[in-house]
Amino acid sequence: MTEGAVADIARLLDDARVSYALIGGHAVNVWLEPRFTADIDVTVQADPAAFARLREVLAAARFRVDAEHGADLASGPDFVRFGSPDRGIRLEIQEISS
Repeated sequence: MTEGAVADIARLLDDARVSYALIGGHAVNVWLEPRFTADIDVTVQADPAAFARLREVLAAARFRVDAEHGADLASGPDFVRFGSPDRGIRLEIQEISS
């Protein structure tokens, strides 16, 4: 996975107008010696409407939901894993309600 993939995801998150922070391996790679990671981990702060908007933006980019946890919560899901159409990008989003 390239740095370009992280930039592409950042643009999609910006398009969805959600507050987010890069976490996980890619965040570690910014500060320490780079290491391999197979996914992009992000925490977003979003109410249900904003998270729905994020889903729409990702769906328009042809990402699909591979796994979801907490969808039955009133605040919405607290974790969703998305996969890119070519399976080259796995995006894991932890959601914090705003």
